[in-house]
Amino acid sequence: MLRCADEQDQILTPDVRSFVEGRLFNTAERYGSHQPYSEAEWARLIRTCRDEVDGAYRAAREQASSADGPGALLRERTAHHWLVLHDGPDPLVSEMADRGSSPFRQRYGVGLRAVLGALIPTLDVVIAYQLLFGAYTGVVPDGIANLGLEDIEWAGDEKILLGYVKGRTAAESLALSRQATRMLERWLDHSSAARHFAPQELRSELWVRFTPGGTWSGERWLAKPATRLSICAWVERRQAVDEDGRPTQMTGDDGLPLALHLHRIRTTHDALKDRSHWRGSRQSTLDPNRSPAVEGGPLPDEHDVGSARGGGGHHRPGPGGPRPPDGVPRRGVRDQWPGVRGRLPGAHFHG
Repeated sequence: MLRCADEQDQILTPDVRSFVEGRLFNTAERYGSHQPYSEAEWARLIRTCRDEVDGAYRAAREQASSADGPGALLRERTAHHWLVLHDGPDPLVSEMADRGSSPFRQRYGVGLRAVLGALIPTLDVVIAYQLLFGAYTGVVPDGIANLGLEDIEWAGDEKILLGYVKGRTAAESLALSRQATRMLERWLDHSSAARHFAPQELRSELWVRFTPGGTWSGERWLAKPATRLSICAWVERRQAVDEDGRPTQMTGDDGLPLALHLHRIRTTHDALKDRSHWRGSRQSTLDPNRSPAVEGGPLPDEHDVGSARGGGGHHRPGPGGPRPPDGVPRRGVRDQWPGVRGRLPGAHFHG
């Protein structure tokens, strides 16, 4: 605004004009580290998304199998399913726009959204799929939003190698777990009808969807990520408690709607993955002859050591294990199992 006024009336001094025309001095917003969700919040998030995804996919399969031909009455649900599968959603939207909502409902017996049914996934279902996919894989939110069909590479019959771009780094790849692979297969099957009728330029996008009402710019076919406002509204509509007042859906431990942050989903996934590698695993012990409980226990104090040497009291070996008598060689894992000698890099053994 100052620049425009100065161009018209020359109101600024040279030093101020150089400052106005220089680079912007915007202070970057500082973000702290994202804390993972609690186990209870994480369990509710996963359960809510899975219930929505499972219900929508089951309904879509049932509607696809029950679709009847053009001879059925238009007010029957089976005729609606047939129209969606064979003509797509665009003719139905155009018909409602030309005739109006009331004549459309009189002809089909229900509104447009009900006619489309579960065969065309709604935005709420797409959000549930994306949240669940992020929870299963730990892929960054921008990497999930920009996925395309060309990023999916099958490595065998039951394994997918996923390629994605992390916003601040280069392209990365990830071998999906069986759980994530099955969920991705389900989405590809669920979105097949919508993908078939989508514009050619959007069919290669993974998260293609149809919005009956359209956006403010008139777009009905989209592949862009959901807005922050849409995600917050999705959380608000999923607040429920059981008979004891305990939250069962998208509610935080504080009783308020869960503060859903996509990067916290990645943080929680990584935290749980790291914990699963060391919890109760013998691979995490220094000595494979000891259990994690023994190796992770407290060290013996001087009184316990003295009692053990004097023959009294109970002594539990410390991290170093009991010392053998003088003259007896200390045997390690390489001596106990000669077949593994020379095949265990990265560890030091006695003997």
